[in-house]
Amino acid sequence: MNSNYSQQRQLGALSRRLRPTSRVVIVGGGASGALMALQLARKSLDIEVILVERTDRPGRGLAYGTTCAEHVVNVVPGRLSAFADDPNHFVRWLHRSGMLPAPESFAFVSRHLVGDYLAEMLGAAGPNLTIVQDEVTTLNDTGAGVEVSLKSSPPLFGDTVILATGHGWIRQYPEPASVPPDVPVTILGTGLSMIDRWLSLRTSGHRGPITAVSRLASCPTATPPASVSTSMHQLFPSADQ
Repeated sequence: MNSNYSQQRQLGALSRRLRPTSRVVIVGGGASGALMALQLARKSLDIEVILVERTDRPGRGLAYGTTCAEHVVNVVPGRLSAFADDPNHFVRWLHRSGMLPAPESFAFVSRHLVGDYLAEMLGAAGPNLTIVQDEVTTLNDTGAGVEVSLKSSPPLFGDTVILATGHGWIRQYPEPASVPPDVPVTILGTGLSMIDRWLSLRTSGHRGPITAVSRLASCPTATPPASVSTSMHQLFPSADQ
């Protein structure tokens, strides 16, 4: 997405290792796994791609799985295409969906829209991409490939396995609605995650004081309105193309 160059380098390195007909199993269906699956499926119909995701919401993961509309991305839509060779792909999707923000606004769209976009792209990817809802338990190198054991289904076999397991190890925060509305809350850190938690608490009705603590006493830098307006002015003329 906004790291398309890195994705293309990784895809190029992987493609050089794949046989003309290969089966690739991707473990983890968050944004990174979804993007890799889309790139591989698009590259060749002879590459069979199996995306294993334990939830029923592929394409979202930690980054785009939020249901809070106030959680927004920190780049403009023109840098969020799933495809490096089609930079306005996400913009056109927003336009068709009626979600494209006005050119004069701060056009940082809700993060859940990116998740919806990736999920729709996965659903339309074609016959060589299969999504399996299950949890991977073990990987076993058989010499001829990799056996992927699943919690609830028969094992899968792949020539190549890509691990895109994300940040599942991160300790989960309590749900904002479970926090009593008037109690003081302290958040350790003053980065973008702090802003997400503050927004979640406020939109869930929390009224108590919220204190953010940082050893550097610094907060994320706001994007100047002029730079956003310039980016959107350049972006919107191509929205219908």
